[in-house]
Amino acid sequence: MTNLLTTHLLRGDNLLAVEVHQVAVTSSDVVFGLALQAVPRTSGAVLTDQRLPRQAVDAGTDVVFHVPTAGQPPLTYQWRFNGTDLPGQTNPVLTLPEVTLSRQGFYSVRVRNEFGPADSPPSA
Repeated sequence: MTNLLTTHLLRGDNLLAVEVHQVAVTSSDVVFGLALQAVPRTSGAVLTDQRLPRQAVDAGTDVVFHVPTAGQPPLTYQWRFNGTDLPGQTNPVLTLPEVTLSRQGFYSVRVRNEFGPADSPPSA
């Protein structure tokens, strides 16, 4: 049994080719069976609330972003600041302790599962 990922297929017609080889040229008995089963694609990662809330806070206080998500597990997360990945920030919650003016900017998150990603628009 072999699983064929949808990433290997194109929308429309696809051709699956199979070759059968016999060990002996004189052999007359060949049996070949093939079954193709299409399994419906389940949902990719979904952000159930597309926009992260705008947060205005005083310098030195903590900021917490949480992203409600749904989709076929496992889900992975990557938080971004001004379009750049934040190293190590791969949880559903982003906590920024004691923020300073240098942390002012646009935050977003990419949530991904085996069916693809979903990106939040940057916080305003």
